[in-house]
Amino acid sequence: MIFYFTSTGNSRFIANNMAKALNKPVTSLNEVFKNNLKLEFHSQSPFILISPIHAWRVPKKVENFLKNAKFTGSKEIYVIVTMGEDCGLTQKYCKKMIEKNNMILKGFKPIVMPDNYFISAIMKSKDENMQQIKDAIPTINETIDLIRKNESFFQTEYNKNDWFLSSVGNWGFNNFMANSKSFTLSDKCIKCKKCVNICPTNNITLNEKISFSNKCMFCLACLHNCPVHAIDYKGKMAKNGYYVFPQELENF
Repeated sequence: MIFYFTSTGNSRFIANNMAKALNKPVTSLNEVFKNNLKLEFHSQSPFILISPIHAWRVPKKVENFLKNAKFTGSKEIYVIVTMGEDCGLTQKYCKKMIEKNNMILKGFKPIVMPDNYFISAIMKSKDENMQQIKDAIPTINETIDLIRKNESFFQTEYNKNDWFLSSVGNWGFNNFMANSKSFTLSDKCIKCKKCVNICPTNNITLNEKISFSNKCMFCLACLHNCPVHAIDYKGKMAKNGYYVFPQELENF
């Protein structure tokens, strides 16, 4: 069984291609979280989790999933992460959560994909993003092959500041940035409800207008996926741009 969490499509792309290659069912954690579904899952073969990096670790809700979900059948799980430049000590923290759940981390693989973190970087052009995705295909296929062979694989190289980024940096992100207090809504909004439907925490509602609550996990799905770019964060999006996984490559 393959699980994925995604905000702009990178992890979904890998999950769907792994599912086809390995003939495994796929479960969207976005839907699990949004609909508050039971965290009970069964698989005779190792589970596979695919998730983006949020501040040098997988999102807090994904960590809680690893720690609290009830897995039956196999006791092993692979973790694949999509990232911009650095995943910090994500492997260490995932292993910790998995072992708390009496499971075994079977393998861990970071895969570089287009970054959607517009807060600190200008988004690349569509052509650059498409090339980066194509460049990731060999790594994705190699990972699929290792899983098919039931082999273990782990990250062995780290940067000297990874401990700081995944501890202090991640704490700062979750305590000071992971909210929608600075989100703004322009009069371009067409009330299509795409942001309402795509939000994994049900943080967005539409009555007379779009409004945000206090359950935001700062996945940025609403900002990037708004068809008219009506949602912004401190003016950053208009300046730094947007990213969603290109439809042309969904079945690459």
